[in-house]
Amino acid sequence: MEVADDGKGLARERILAKAVERGLLDPGQTLSDHEVWQLIFLPGFSTAEAVTDISGRGVGMDVVKRNIEALRGTIQLSSESGRGTTTRINLPLTLAMIDGFLTLVGGVHYVLPLSAVSECIDVPPEHERTPDRVSGTFNLRGEVLPWLDLARFYGVEPTPLTASARRSVVVVRHADQRVGLVVDRLMGEHQTVIKPLSSIFEHLRALAGSTILGSGDVALVLDIGGLLAHAQALDAQGPPSHHGQMAKERPC
Repeated sequence: MEVADDGKGLARERILAKAVERGLLDPGQTLSDHEVWQLIFLPGFSTAEAVTDISGRGVGMDVVKRNIEALRGTIQLSSESGRGTTTRINLPLTLAMIDGFLTLVGGVHYVLPLSAVSECIDVPPEHERTPDRVSGTFNLRGEVLPWLDLARFYGVEPTPLTASARRSVVVVRHADQRVGLVVDRLMGEHQTVIKPLSSIFEHLRALAGSTILGSGDVALVLDIGGLLAHAQALDAQGPPSHHGQMAKERPC
C-alpha cells in the first residue's frame, strides 16, 4: 500500500537538529535519507515547536511501526523537500501462511520468509577467522554487511560438518538493509502456516511464530527485522572485523 501527499515534505535538517538536541546523534554525524526518516518512528520524537491537540506530543508513529512489524510487515518513507512525502506499507498477502525457506541450525529447524531471502553464499572468510563470534561484518561484492551466526545467537552447538555438508550464509533483506544469517543446512522452500509461539519459546529472541513440519517437528519462524537489529547491536559491541576477501556465492 502506498500513500502520498503534496505537502512540504519532511524537514531533514530539523529532524537532525532535534535528534542531536535529544542526544540521539553526535553533531556532524552523517546519515542517509532513509536513516533520517526512521528517526520519526522513535517514541516521543517530534519537531513541532509547540504542543497542540494534533501535533507536538511525539506519539503515534512508533505505535504504527510496532503494529505493522507485528504483522511481519514493513513501513518505509521517502520525501522530497517542497514535493511531499510517500509512505509505503508492505504486509504479507495472508497473515496465516507464507512461502518460507527452511534451514537447520543445531538440530532445530528455522523458517525464513522466502520473500526476504536474497541469496545463499559460502561462509565468508571474516566468519571463518572468528568462528566463535556471534556476529560481525563481511564483504559481499564490495558491500559491507553484518552477519549473525544463528547457532551462537541462540546458544546451541552447530551441527557437525561432513564432507558433503558445509555451513552457509543466507542473505536476507529487511526494508533497505541486509544481513547474512549463518546456518548449518539449507533445506529448501517450504510453505508455512504460522502459529502463535508456545510459552516455552517466549524467552527466545527475534521469533515471529512457529509451524509444524510434515515430519511432526516444530520449526521456528524468524523475525528478520529483529535479527538485523541484534546483529547491528552485537557488532557495535565487539571488535571490528576485517573486510578482505569477498564471499563466494552458492545456490539456495
